[in-house]
This record gives sequence, structure tokens and C-alpha cells, in this order.
Amino acid sequence: MFGVVLIDYDCVVNWNNRIKGGWGWRLSLGLAGIPALLLTLGALLVVDTPNSLIERGRLEEGKAVLRKIRGTENIEPEFLELVEASLVAKEVKHPFRNLLKRRNRPHLVISIALQVYVNNFSHVTMSCITQSSDFNHA
Repeated sequence: MFGVVLIDYDCVVNWNNRIKGGWGWRLSLGLAGIPALLLTLGALLVVDTPNSLIERGRLEEGKAVLRKIRGTENIEPEFLELVEASLVAKEVKHPFRNLLKRRNRPHLVISIALQVYVNNFSHVTMSCITQSSDFNHA
């Protein structure tokens, strides 16, 4: 799916670069700003999760948001479970340092290698596909 989005984006950029007058790059930049604007608006409109409020010590607000999300007054068991999970999470010391321990190293290496591979080679593949299609239209 991501490759399809890359191809679509590449087609839009190529189409915009063919606009006479040299203002096509401005159109591409403006179109790229639309998702950023939508994400910013969404971040301002979305409320905090009950879990994040509880972890920051705002228990009553967390309880109110949980009531609103569930649509019922009977949220006490779930609320107590969230509070207990928050307390357990706070007991973990240096969570990011624990990632570098020997038992976690294979998972860390595989996840980083997979991201590097996908990021580099999927882009190269999509560029080759779109470049060859551009030559056919020239």
C-alpha cells in the first residue's frame, strides 16, 4: 500500500514540475502541507486517553474521560486496572536502557534492519518503476 502512495505522490510531483512558469514546486509544497494541517487539527481536537491522564496523576480527569468513552457509570473495575497498570509501569527503571540488554538485542537488530531495508529498497524500487514509466510517456 505504501508503494502505491509513493507512486501516486511521484506522479503528482512530476505533473506539477511540468507546469510552466516555474511555480509547480510551490503547488507540490502546498499539497504536502494539507496532511500536516489535518494532523495538527486532529491533535488539537482529540482528548487525552484515560491511561495518559492516570499516568500523569490526574485520576479524576482520567475517570471522567473513561466514563465518556464507555458511555456508562460502571467503570470502576477498568479504572482500578488502569491505575494498577500505571503503578507497575512506574516501577520499571530505565526502560530504554533495558532495550540494549543481551536478551532484547536480536529483536532490536531485526527491527532496525527491517526498517533500513524497507526504507531504502522500497524507495529505490518505486523510483525505478516511476522513472521507467516517465520515459515511456516522453
